[in-house]
Amino acid sequence: MYVMGMGLLKVNTWKEARSEAHYLVEDLTSSSLLQRLENRDVVKMHDIVRDVAIYIGQNFNMSTLYYGYSTSCKGIDEDKCGSYRGIFVDSSFTKYMNEIEELETNELIFPVDEASKLKEVALFQSLGNIENEFLPMEMSEVLYSIEKLKITGCLQLVQVFGNDSYIQRCASLKNMNQMTATRFSKLVDLQAYSLPLSTNGRWIIDATTGRRVKLMCVNWAGHMQGMLVEGLHRRPLDDIAALVAKLRFNCVRLTYSIHMFTRHANVTVKQSFENFDMKDALVGIAQNNPSILNLTLVEAYGAVVDSLAAHGIMVVSDNHISQPRWCCDNDDGNGFFGDRYFDPQEWFQGISLAAQSLKSKAQVVAMSLRNEPRGPNQNVEKWFQYMSQGAKLIHQINPNALVVVSGLSYDTDLSFLRNRSMGFNLDNKLVFEAHLYSFTNNMRDFWMSKPLNTFCASINQGFEDRAGFLVRGQNPIPLFVSEFGIDQTGTNEGQNRFLSCFFSYLTENDFDWGLWALQGSYYYKVGVKNAEENFGVLDSNFTKAKNSKLFLQRFQLMQTKLQESQRLLFYTDPSSNFTTSFIMYHPLSGGCMRMNKKYQLGISSCKTSNRWSHEQDGAPIKLAGSILCLKAIGVGLPPILSQDCSSQQSIWKYGSNAKLQLATVDEQGQALCLQRASHSHQIVTNKCLCSNDSQCQEDPQSQWFTLVPSNLRLIA
Repeated sequence: MYVMGMGLLKVNTWKEARSEAHYLVEDLTSSSLLQRLENRDVVKMHDIVRDVAIYIGQNFNMSTLYYGYSTSCKGIDEDKCGSYRGIFVDSSFTKYMNEIEELETNELIFPVDEASKLKEVALFQSLGNIENEFLPMEMSEVLYSIEKLKITGCLQLVQVFGNDSYIQRCASLKNMNQMTATRFSKLVDLQAYSLPLSTNGRWIIDATTGRRVKLMCVNWAGHMQGMLVEGLHRRPLDDIAALVAKLRFNCVRLTYSIHMFTRHANVTVKQSFENFDMKDALVGIAQNNPSILNLTLVEAYGAVVDSLAAHGIMVVSDNHISQPRWCCDNDDGNGFFGDRYFDPQEWFQGISLAAQSLKSKAQVVAMSLRNEPRGPNQNVEKWFQYMSQGAKLIHQINPNALVVVSGLSYDTDLSFLRNRSMGFNLDNKLVFEAHLYSFTNNMRDFWMSKPLNTFCASINQGFEDRAGFLVRGQNPIPLFVSEFGIDQTGTNEGQNRFLSCFFSYLTENDFDWGLWALQGSYYYKVGVKNAEENFGVLDSNFTKAKNSKLFLQRFQLMQTKLQESQRLLFYTDPSSNFTTSFIMYHPLSGGCMRMNKKYQLGISSCKTSNRWSHEQDGAPIKLAGSILCLKAIGVGLPPILSQDCSSQQSIWKYGSNAKLQLATVDEQGQALCLQRASHSHQIVTNKCLCSNDSQCQEDPQSQWFTLVPSNLRLIA
């Protein structure tokens, strides 16, 4: 039942499912991932996987994972119904499959009184029988907070448990073949990766298995005057690291200033804050992080890395600036090689010291050379000269780390690489980065004054021309979109429009990314103590997200690996025909199109969305694996799924320059676009907004749908 219901395998009958499932169980058992109980035809989760799950549960205050269950259990043994800590397989259970499949929604019981304890637990939705609208509100909110178990290698397990006896047990996990690893990650909701990372074409990968690792980062500033990550006067370091994991980031882009390593390496945190007269902040640090006070600034930076590592968070160490201060301006003296505070030789010294300091920390997966080169002195020749030297220097010191290289003009322009490469890839460790904000190139006011379809199309195409092109062609290379962001209070409509527009581009290309920023406030910024950061995900006290439900809902598809290397997919299972299907994504809400059991279409969680096929513009949109096509009925009416795939109402194409409106025509030939109904999750078709009018001032975002490609059977 689980095999067919979750779509883990391509099977057509229960018999095929049982046969393949038993094969997988034997394969996993022989690899020590599952463990057979003595004298019983039953297997259980391997102890090491269980221990990691328990550790994460304890450290994230997670309660037991409850599933919906039948009130009668219909003769099923007591230990096979009710609440579960895991899923186990036993041959006697198969005869109850039909009874369980036929359960009605109103026969399911949900532990609503436990909802407050389940903030990081995903409610399992078996076979699509449980619809969001049928869930109690408290349980629906749980769906927005999915935590995944992550195994990051033997070193991490030893750090977690503090017990060397885990090394031998971990080795058996690491020695499993790639085929088994692939099947295991599909059979359970486990995202396993090991370090270090490498590159393969346009993807960042696990250097051991070749599986793609998608960086989903948040920026945490440590480059300002105090030269300490923000917020340690508000909350304990480990609490903030736990919030990073809770918000589903797997990576932090951790910033630093060159002078911290070259001029202030032996200064303690206490001395640094005293030097800048930040006495109130110092009192807060003493209360919340007393062990940090007498560490040197460099040691404190390492302590932050260690705390993030203990929570399974990777780190991209980013040289943000030379002089510790707010970044960035054209005339701040830190913009380009040779500027007042940007001496190339001191820069070489600083990044060398940083690389040497962090070399032993496996969780530092990448070193970023320099944030946002800019200013009147920038030029391509010097960029090639110094970035090449810096990249090779970092790689020589730490050959395990990725080296991240930024472009010109505030890291918005890498177009000069179209006709001239750097001439090396550092043994598959080279990555480029790029930034984009609503205000980039003085665009701040245009999001509200320009025709949105046309303007969005021009922005996304501009990013493609200046940076996105790097992932195309015969020699693609990874592009890390290491900074973008908006006002997290949600009150800036222009920035909200930018996010919907840019999300469509980011998800369609499944880029690695880094959001600015984590911190909700600063110790000191541009003359103001305790200055707030509206772009910060966390509140000013670092206690919670400003709007956690909205954030997790809008970022759910962004925080998902949608594409895997075709080369890896073929290598791990050459007999399978891995094809690309599409997820129909609604960027304004962050949700995806899903059919419920009554064949009604609506916006729902992207974790449970349907897959679609669409061969080309002007072709039917088919429900993947079926003969059903999406068909419009009329203005204001929900589209249906029909076997009629040849009529004009079943032919779909993008209806605007932004390629965000999916359009067809009704029986009278009037153009209709998919649209999310007002104040509802329902999808209807309505007259297309601003599809051909370059001067249109209406807001078409409710009609923005994009077909996001994925070659993975399960969203990982």
